[in-house]
Amino acid sequence: MSPRRSLAALAAGLVLAGPAQARPFQVEDLLRLESFGQAKVDPTGRWLVLERRGPHLSAPSFHYEPNNAFAVDHLLKVDLEHPATARPLIAGDPVGVSLGAFSPDGRRLAVFRLRRHSWRLGIAQSGSGWVRWLALTPDLPVETRTLQWRSNRELLAIVDPAGRLPRPLALADRPAELDPPRWRAADAGRPAFTAVGSGAFLGVRPHPGSRRLLSIDAASGLSRILATGAFEDLELSPDRRKVALIVTGDDIPMRADHPAQGPYGSATRARRLWLLDLASGRLTRPCPSCDLASHLLTWSPSSSHLLVFARGADGAWPHGQFLSVTAADGAVRRIDTPGVTPLVQLRPEIARGAWLGEDPVVLGRDPAGHGGWWRIAGEGAIPLLPAQAGAPDHLDPTPTGLLAVSGGQAWTIDAEGAHRLPVEGLTLAPRRLRFVEGRLAFNETDATSIVLARRGHGDGDQLLALGSPQGPATIPLAPTEGRLLAYAPSRKMAVMLATDRHGVAQVRLRGADGQFRVVATINARLAAIEPARLVQIDHPGPDGAPLRSWLYLPPSTASRPPPLVVLPYLGPRLDAPLETQGPGYLLFAPNAQLLVGHGYAVLIPSLLRAPGKEPMDGLAERLLAIVEAAAREAPGAFDPQRLALWGHSYGGYTVEAVIGQSDRFTAAIASAGPSDLIGMWGTFGATWRADPTEGLGVSWSSGWTETAQADMGAPPWADPQRYIRNSPIFFADRIHTPLLILHGHDDQLPIGQAEEMFSALYRQNKDAELVTYWGEGHFVASPGNVRDLYGRVFRWLDEHLAGGPWPRPSCGCND
Repeated sequence: MSPRRSLAALAAGLVLAGPAQARPFQVEDLLRLESFGQAKVDPTGRWLVLERRGPHLSAPSFHYEPNNAFAVDHLLKVDLEHPATARPLIAGDPVGVSLGAFSPDGRRLAVFRLRRHSWRLGIAQSGSGWVRWLALTPDLPVETRTLQWRSNRELLAIVDPAGRLPRPLALADRPAELDPPRWRAADAGRPAFTAVGSGAFLGVRPHPGSRRLLSIDAASGLSRILATGAFEDLELSPDRRKVALIVTGDDIPMRADHPAQGPYGSATRARRLWLLDLASGRLTRPCPSCDLASHLLTWSPSSSHLLVFARGADGAWPHGQFLSVTAADGAVRRIDTPGVTPLVQLRPEIARGAWLGEDPVVLGRDPAGHGGWWRIAGEGAIPLLPAQAGAPDHLDPTPTGLLAVSGGQAWTIDAEGAHRLPVEGLTLAPRRLRFVEGRLAFNETDATSIVLARRGHGDGDQLLALGSPQGPATIPLAPTEGRLLAYAPSRKMAVMLATDRHGVAQVRLRGADGQFRVVATINARLAAIEPARLVQIDHPGPDGAPLRSWLYLPPSTASRPPPLVVLPYLGPRLDAPLETQGPGYLLFAPNAQLLVGHGYAVLIPSLLRAPGKEPMDGLAERLLAIVEAAAREAPGAFDPQRLALWGHSYGGYTVEAVIGQSDRFTAAIASAGPSDLIGMWGTFGATWRADPTEGLGVSWSSGWTETAQADMGAPPWADPQRYIRNSPIFFADRIHTPLLILHGHDDQLPIGQAEEMFSALYRQNKDAELVTYWGEGHFVASPGNVRDLYGRVFRWLDEHLAGGPWPRPSCGCND
């Protein structure tokens, strides 16, 4: 493809060679999907490195769900001085290698390698791709920072000296790893047990070993221990002299006088702050009783102070406070925010803050309820932006201050105040999440601190790079270029992900001159696939306000309208189609594109809770009203007499609740869903049961039931009737719809929930089937199990929705 292809041609979509005869999306297509992960440009702007993942079917193991993408990662690189098709970074293109962070000079790159029961740190040369693998097991940098370059040669890293897999990779691994030795021990007459405690016995459970903070010489590979502790996060000061460390502390006992989780947090253990002086090795523990929120660990530009957020004295995060910690002596000062209440996100608990010079800047709400960023100077709280600007959508540090995007406008902010830039109509450019959400770091070595905004312009969009030391850049984009992967400020070049309607995806380098070059393409075989037609369904919500639901239809019109499969999930508002249901997205179940490929119509409803009502109140009635709205707005698109349901997780709960209230649906499928909220409350889950070293699962299950999706508001003994009214198991006598129940044996949402519902139907001799998938967690992901699942789902739906012929392609699942 020519790098000079016109913007108008791009607007028509990707042009890739493919068979002229379109065909439906099938299970084998799903299993062969690829994706792109992270992409980074080195600080000098010379090298682009990106993760290419998949195909899913190629994984050497399917043991790491929901993080199996690490098992199929490959690293590709592009020389931005001489752009060409991306080639493997490392000789031999090994699988299971993921992207870390560049050194400040861009010559080296930290990388990770996943192999069976092994997670290793390596240091690669950006130019040659030569890599030195170290016998070190770093923590997984998903929600925290676990390694950071101190200089071009020195790398700081949190590692596990025992070499255990990081917990996110071991969610499905722990039972398989730990249970067999225990069974063998019991068989041989030796002790085999786990013990946990409460109250005076809170410390009975086993605890994980300490981690180490290492200084690694990137040239030699040698390392030395800087500190030992239960580290989970680090942040190096801008002057590179001190490290702030979040250390996991004691278990947080649950209290009977307030609900589990919610404003009291989802963490099972406290987070403490340590400061390490890298020159002297001196450790200080500022405010040893403070329990800190995750993510906020932000040094001032001068490195003199650190900004953190601690929960309130009553244990509630919304009553917490910002703290300023002095680097020199560890002194802690409460930051008074007169008239401003901190805005705290829950699950996980995140408070946002930054610095403007040496003044803290915090995200909060004024007495009138207006949210915004506030500069704390002297004894007052000063709005960062004029009142008419509204709350900033985005805030980032720049070399001279801060830059904000708000209400379609961009503002620079310095000690003198806010200055509006002469640009309008901006929205934040869709991009991968920042390394640590909510943390504004003043010592980044890449381009993450540059604000990139998008605005419509004629027949295309523009990407605006604001706050760059190299000056602003305007880069024309095509409508298909939907996500920003990375940005090279020195070259004023954007790395964009373009995905066409079939799911074929390309990584493109876009320059300010409008030219582009394709450097990588995945899922080219999807060019032969005809995706679902999408229809927007407008309807009123439970409070009368307008809502949108989404109808997916087979690409061609059949002689007879197809049956409709509804995918309900109580709670979210769907103003736009779900990205996860688009072509080319690796979604195992329920997948609307696969259902449409089999000949069904699919409805994904905006099924909101009725205001002031309990979860199951009028649920079937509200769902059927959306189905009726779809039948009115898309007449003849589906057969309203042949309806089925399929829900996963809380959607599985939704399905079981609906068929306990209505016989309108001919067939139903519930996968990985809870049925008994009393039984759900307090259960451990497979991983916590096998390995309680990271805390007790009761905090998760009781929190989910009391204050999260289930929203019971109290433990079962405080309001047992509310639990009964909202548990489908207590309405099993009213279920007459044939129900297929699917569940992973090692799901953290316990298999017993599926077994309870099946047993209730079995007791009444009602039509039901329970399928347990061994070795699977919350999603079935092993290819053999995925094929079996869809084979069963299609047979179940075909049998119960037959009612006469309609076009049904092969399921493509080896049936």
